[in-house]
Amino acid sequence: MKKILFKVHCCWLMLIISCAAPPSTPNLVTETTLPRSTEVGIQQTETPAPGPKLASSAEDIVGTWKSTTSSIEVQFNEDGTLHAQSSSTGTIAEEEFWFEGTRFFVKDSRGLGCTLEGHETGIYEVELLENGNLKYRVIEDECLTRVNYWAGRLIEPEWEPVP
Repeated sequence: MKKILFKVHCCWLMLIISCAAPPSTPNLVTETTLPRSTEVGIQQTETPAPGPKLASSAEDIVGTWKSTTSSIEVQFNEDGTLHAQSSSTGTIAEEEFWFEGTRFFVKDSRGLGCTLEGHETGIYEVELLENGNLKYRVIEDECLTRVNYWAGRLIEPEWEPVP
């Protein structure tokens, strides 16, 4: 009986000690957050790599662009309208577009079926690639048809200028 009481007391004592100990906290300082130094007294911090160059006005994209993954061509006009067509089916859509900062807004006027309430306007970023092409990144769009032709579902198309 004494052995059982001794074991029970030991278990209670271990439980009390473990509960009373301060919780261990992980070391939140990592190598990437520490300044790097090359010589004593000189500190050097890493600068983040520059992000992609983004379009911010119609002037950045005016002209005709062809998808690299389909037969779709889009003509962007200075007045904020665009005309999308396919060589196999003709006109796909007529839309309005505008920029707010680097956000590209596109609103379906006719063609894609994106006229349901809440689906009319899509928001994208237009990346200006070093090779002269464009690439669209979806920020918010409820119209999957438009998402598929602007940014692709499985393959992200680039859009190359048409001479």
